[in-house]
Amino acid sequence: MGQQQLLLIILGIIIIGIIIGIGLWMSKIQSLQAERENMIASLNDLANHARAYYSTPVQSAGGGDSYTGYRIPTRMQNNGVASFSATSTSTRVFFTATSLRNSESMIRVTLGDSNTPLFDWTFLGEFEE
Repeated sequence: MGQQQLLLIILGIIIIGIIIGIGLWMSKIQSLQAERENMIASLNDLANHARAYYSTPVQSAGGGDSYTGYRIPTRMQNNGVASFSATSTSTRVFFTATSLRNSESMIRVTLGDSNTPLFDWTFLGEFEE
């Protein structure tokens, strides 16, 4: 084999290595994005559940225009991708979604009264923007 052929083989191996590396990187990015979107969707579901609690009268096991006493139902505390927790005051609920894959990757969001949408989104760890 000539030197030119060896150089072409080495160049081909380097190019293939770069392509494989880029593919793995893109796969990781796609996986993180899917995990983040799953957690955001679950947080929106929890917000809807908390709003229903807020607007339900106390006599019907609701908050009666207050989030005090709101708790995430057991079935919604874990969705296989993340675990969810909530802290409530009379006017706000603070949700935290923690990745089961990496406990340093979290999403935090605040829910206000019935007329206030979700606000103060905070993305931590691998989800930081």
